[in-house]
Amino acid sequence: MRTDLTANFESQMAAQGRAPVQLGVFHFALAGSVYVSDRALGPADGLSQSYQALVENWGALQDLVGDSFEVPTMPTRQMSLTLYNGGASPFSDYFLKEDPENVRFDLYQWFYDLAESDMALIDAFIVQDPIAFDDQNRLISLDLVSLSMRYDARIGKPLTRADFPNAKTDD
Repeated sequence: MRTDLTANFESQMAAQGRAPVQLGVFHFALAGSVYVSDRALGPADGLSQSYQALVENWGALQDLVGDSFEVPTMPTRQMSLTLYNGGASPFSDYFLKEDPENVRFDLYQWFYDLAESDMALIDAFIVQDPIAFDDQNRLISLDLVSLSMRYDARIGKPLTRADFPNAKTDD
């Protein structure tokens, strides 16, 4: 059971008829962070960044099953993300500047009317092969796996404010 959710997030989660909004952030080394969602969101909605409405399909979040002899310390997940790749500046243009493999992607959930600090990090992923382009529909599909796969091993217990109150927010 998660212990890092804010009280505001938990109350919205328990409220009747409320559904969270999914938000994603790609962390490109050269281009910087790119904010995406399935709808356009920004400062008018209470967020500090503008999220582009590029997500066509969030895919399914799946837990990967490891070796049966392995004691899992952190879940390893994967998902496939489909983005709209059209417009004046297609999303795939970022891949011309740097290799997309191993670019970090953070998946969050958030509710309207909550502060940005109430966002819940679902998982940190990295982009992996295959990357599929559908030129007819102007879509790009990315396979994402848990960040721990970058290191070919599971990462230990994640840092939390309760355990490490002086840790940097980015850690």
